[in-house]
Amino acid sequence: TQCQPAKQDLIPMIDIETKGGLDTEAFCDSLFKFIAMVEKAYNQRPLLYTFVNFYNNYLQGKINGYKLMIAQYTDRTPVLADDREYTLWQYTGKGRINGINGYVDKSRFMDRHSLREIRFKH
Repeated sequence: TQCQPAKQDLIPMIDIETKGGLDTEAFCDSLFKFIAMVEKAYNQRPLLYTFVNFYNNYLQGKINGYKLMIAQYTDRTPVLADDREYTLWQYTGKGRINGINGYVDKSRFMDRHSLREIRFKH
């Protein structure tokens, strides 16, 4: 009840970084149930956030049809094992922005992708 779909500017994002001690099958089962709950609550597909190795090891081929945000803190553009396209690349967790104390994450849209794709559709 904290997030209200009518007041959102961007689609929801699900952060997927650990299996929480579950085996891959149980993890994926729980993840897909959670994704379904988010889709039902917001009436649109969420953006899925993960990092390259986690995607390659556990999610590859299982989350087709969802927009991805991939984290890889290097100067090299991430390449997924299946060469899948992704919408956003989070390239640093140590960015700086004037007026904000401390570090911020910085991301960029990839190739032909833009903010329009992740705007909430009311």
